Amino acid sequence: MLVVIGGTNLGKSMLAAHVLRKVAETLALSSGCDEVASTSTPYLEVTVEDSTQLDLADFDLSTHAGVLLDGVGDTLFLKRNREVLQGRPKVCKGGKSGTMMYAYPYTLCRRAVVATFDLSASNLELLQTDHWLSDNRNVLQLHLDGPAWESEAAEPPAAQDLSPPREQMASWGVDQLAEFFTSKDLRGSAEALRVSGVAGADLLAWDTASELQADLKLTPFAARKVLATRDAFLV
Repeated sequence: MLVVIGGTNLGKSMLAAHVLRKVAETLALSSGCDEVASTSTPYLEVTVEDSTQLDLADFDLSTHAGVLLDGVGDTLFLKRNREVLQGRPKVCKGGKSGTMMYAYPYTLCRRAVVATFDLSASNLELLQTDHWLSDNRNVLQLHLDGPAWESEAAEPPAAQDLSPPREQMASWGVDQLAEFFTSKDLRGSAEALRVSGVAGADLLAWDTASELQADLKLTPFAARKVLATRDAFLV
């Protein structure tokens, strides 16, 4: 079986359902071939939470690719039901009563079992310490550290500019230069440069703080900070 462990709102249930749909495609079950067009679900979903009973009365071997045990509240639930969940080639009896009147036969042979766990589930440490649960021949574990899904296609990373720093600054426009100084916590100077229409090439033309003071009306301190920040970037 596959268990998906992670915090809330990471898409554990969506990921589990996607896995089971892929299993359905592999088993050539018609309801799982088209995830968008399909009107039926090619797996049985059971919301477990704090329940100790495994209810598979609605499981149909002819149409279901497996079982999704959603929101399991205690890791021991898997171990207590391991004889069933291992998918051994035998027919099991569920819903047993004294007269067996309400019992139902089922088997998970050649079918998938996917379980989801929130970080608040009990006995999660057993996935690392229990001899049966920690064995990946019995339980495959997927720990989510972030969202399982991206809401939209990620933008490719911008190509790194490998040209010399002086050439980079010379190519900057007014807004780029202002953004540079804003990122250096010099918002006042950045706005003064923007208002005066100073681009990267313009800044490179000044040699002294007194020139900046005269042309842009900056304070002596601000002028020195601007040139020091510029020179640190050019090194």
